[in-house]
Amino acid sequence: MEKALNSLHKSFASLSQEKQKYANMLIHDIESGDLIIEDNKSFMDYVTEYEKNAENDQIRKLSNAFGLDENKLRNIMSSPVTDSNINEYGRFDELLKTINLVKSKNTLEKIYNKQYKEYEVNIQVHEILRKFILDNGFDLDSLSNK
Repeated sequence: MEKALNSLHKSFASLSQEKQKYANMLIHDIESGDLIIEDNKSFMDYVTEYEKNAENDQIRKLSNAFGLDENKLRNIMSSPVTDSNINEYGRFDELLKTINLVKSKNTLEKIYNKQYKEYEVNIQVHEILRKFILDNGFDLDSLSNK
């Protein structure tokens, strides 16, 4: 374990800021005993695993918050998406059709601590989903800080 932690610390600086966040989680879990190191996995295997788990949690959380079709969201996010191709084959429009307005309204009102009209809910969710997809995800809780 000590050898793995030393290796982690040495390669830490070469990681992107995003990967450093997951490496920090990994280091914490190793040090606290919440994670047992497997011989057949490299440090980067664990970082990638943590990153993928976080992405899955973000997608699940966003889908639940807005009552939308999680599979449609995953399908869009699994391909290279840009601002110009986000609605290729109408896929973004199809995702927007799956939004549950009641759930979305409740979620937005909790996040921003204000009342929304139905048309405002649609606009706001559209913007959030677009940003979520183009940014390759984010933590929904980060919205309340804005």
